[in-house]
Amino acid sequence: MWWPSPSEYQDAVQNPKTVFADSELRDGVVVSDALGLPKPISGSFATVYQVDYRGRRHAVRCFLRHVPDIAQRYAAISAYLQQTALPYTVEFSFLPQGIRLRGQWFPIVKMDWLEGSRLDVFVAQHLNDSLALLDLTRQFLELARALRLANIAHGDLQHGNLLIVNGQLRLLDYDGMFVPTLAGRPSNELGQPNYQHPARTARDFGPTLDNFSVWVIALSLLGLALDPDLRFAFAGGGGEALLLQQSDFANPAQSKLLSALQRSPNSVLRNLTQTFLPYLFARDLNAIAPLEPNALAALQTAKATPVNLPDWLHERMGSAAAPASAGAAELAPSAPAAPAPNSADWLLDHVSPAPPPPLNGSFRAEQTLLVLLGLVIFAALALLFLGPLDPLIGAAMLALAPLVGAAALSVGFMVRYNDPERRKAARIAQTHVQEKARLENQIQTLTARRAQLDQESQGALQKLVQRQSDNAFEEKRTLAELDRAWQTAQA
Repeated sequence: MWWPSPSEYQDAVQNPKTVFADSELRDGVVVSDALGLPKPISGSFATVYQVDYRGRRHAVRCFLRHVPDIAQRYAAISAYLQQTALPYTVEFSFLPQGIRLRGQWFPIVKMDWLEGSRLDVFVAQHLNDSLALLDLTRQFLELARALRLANIAHGDLQHGNLLIVNGQLRLLDYDGMFVPTLAGRPSNELGQPNYQHPARTARDFGPTLDNFSVWVIALSLLGLALDPDLRFAFAGGGGEALLLQQSDFANPAQSKLLSALQRSPNSVLRNLTQTFLPYLFARDLNAIAPLEPNALAALQTAKATPVNLPDWLHERMGSAAAPASAGAAELAPSAPAAPAPNSADWLLDHVSPAPPPPLNGSFRAEQTLLVLLGLVIFAALALLFLGPLDPLIGAAMLALAPLVGAAALSVGFMVRYNDPERRKAARIAQTHVQEKARLENQIQTLTARRAQLDQESQGALQKLVQRQSDNAFEEKRTLAELDRAWQTAQA
C-alpha cells in the first residue's frame, strides 16, 4: 500500500484548503520558516506541523507508515485518557480522513499546540543548576507513578516526548501508548533505542513497559545533577540521548558512563545504579521493578532561610545573591580582602575576647596569711625607723617574712590542688580523653573497613556485569549459529 513520504506531506500542507478535511485546519495557516516553507518536526513515526487558526495553534501529526489498527488504538487511548483525566496528557482528536494526497485520505491526529521546552533543551539550559535538575527528576518520577497507577504505559518515554510547560511536565506522542483496553495486542513501535531495553520486542506491550525507560531517564538526570564530571558527556539539546545510550545497555561492562555512576560520591546515585544494572540482563521486561519517587527521599533540597547578618559581616561577605530556581539562597563573596580566602582570622577582629575562667572556692586562709605578713613587715619597718629594734634583727625579719609567706602560700595551694574532689574530676577528665581517643581509633578502623568493603563490592559487581555480558554475547552468538543452521536446513 502506498503511503506518503515526508516530502510529499511537505508539499501537500502548503495548500491547507485543498488537503485538510477539518474546517479549522482547512482555514488555518501552516507555520512556516524564514523561507516561507512549512516547518515540520520529524520523528520516526510521524511528521508534525503547526497550524494557526485565528490565534489558536494546533499540532497536526501526519503518520509516516501504515498501521492497520491505528484508528482502533487511538479510539481506545482517547476514551481511556478522558476517563483518567491525568494532568500530564493533552486532549486530541483522531481524524481518519485527515489529509488527502493523490486522491486518497490518510489519518492525522489534531491536538492543541503546547509552548514549552523539550526535556533535553531544558536540561541544557539548567545544566549547572543541580536543584532544578533534582526537582525535574522528582516531577518525572511522579509522572511515571501516575501513569503506572492508571495502568498506562507511554511506550516511548524519551526526551523528545517530554515537554516542560510553565514548569510542569507534559506528555506528547501517544502512538505507541498502552491502555488496558488494548491488552493482548502487540506494540506498533519499539521506541527510541537509547531509552529502551535491548531485549524489547513487539510482544512487550503492557502496563510495565515504561519501567526501563523511567530508570534510564531518572539515572541520567540524577547523574547530571549530582556529578558535575558527567556533564561533559551531555551532548546538549538536540542530541539523541540525555546521558545513557543504547551502547551502554548492550555492553555495560565496557560502559564508561555506567562505571562513573557506580563510583559516584553520592550514595543515592551509586545505590540506584547498582539496582539498575541487573535489569540490563532481564529476559522478561515485566521483571524490571518500577522506580518510585521515594527513592530520592535521601536527597535533601536546600531551602532559603532568612538570615539577619551584622553590617560588618555584610561588608565582608557581600550582598545576598538571587535565590536559585529551586529556592536555595547563596551569598556572593565580594572582592578579596587582605586575609587569605580560606582563612578565618578576620573574624577575630570582630569577636570579643573570652572572659577569664572564674576561680571557684574560698581563699580566706591565703588572704589572712597575706594580711598578717603585711602587718609583720610594717611592724618591722616601724621598729627599725623608731630605733628600739636592732638593725640586724629587723633586716632578718624583713628577709624571712616574704619567705615564710611564700612557703605558707605554696603549702596552701598544694593542699587545695590535691583536694579529693579535684583529683576525682581530673581522673574523670583523663578517662574521657582516653575514651575519646579509643572511639576515634575505632571510627578510623571502621571507616577503613567500610572503604575496603565498598571497593570489594564494586569489584565483585564489575565481575558479575562482565560475566553477564559475556554470557549474553555467547547466547546471541549461539542463537545466530542455530538460525543459520536452520536456514541452511530449510534451503
